Amino acid sequence: CPEAKLRRSNAGMRKLVIALVVVACAVSRGEAAVENEFDADFFMRDGNRDGKVTREEFKLGKLAEATDEAFACLDADMNGYITKEERDALRTRFWKSKLSKLNAEEVLEWLAYDKCVPANIKKFVPALKLANLNGLALWDVGVKNPSLLRTELKIDSPIVRRTIVQAVCREIEGLGCLGQPDAPPPSDLGALGNLSPALAAAAA
Repeated sequence: CPEAKLRRSNAGMRKLVIALVVVACAVSRGEAAVENEFDADFFMRDGNRDGKVTREEFKLGKLAEATDEAFACLDADMNGYITKEERDALRTRFWKSKLSKLNAEEVLEWLAYDKCVPANIKKFVPALKLANLNGLALWDVGVKNPSLLRTELKIDSPIVRRTIVQAVCREIEGLGCLGQPDAPPPSDLGALGNLSPALAAAAA
């Protein structure tokens, strides 16, 4: 396919057009059909179309955006690149996790509870409340595109961004404060005064 000449100034529109061009080119070359937005995102990051997304491709030029932590979460076998199968497997584990089932209020409590996210998020609470993130949204900000933590949620601390991504990844693997999807919560959860009944119930 010839290279697309994108002239629009809107960054969001450019990304959408690029994704569509990549999909069109892939289909025209007889590659596997891209079935949904997740595939489009993977194809857009896979610059050389080898079916693998390296750390550099994953970053897409975004430095200090907690991309290293998100990449480590996705790179299950730690071989230095992500395959679509690895990404799909992680996403499936995320959907099964207790984290994905939290509502917006519970997400705020999870973020603020230091046994879940060991970082001080007090100054970021107004923006987080405004965003009204539920558990499912944490896939986008915690794994797929951590730069949203800064650009959309206005979290200007690299340490806090990295800590949130690491906490999301721990919950996906069942190693976070909420525990395994089908396991009872750790003995201390729910017994602490600063853990609300709603979050305690989510962990149960």
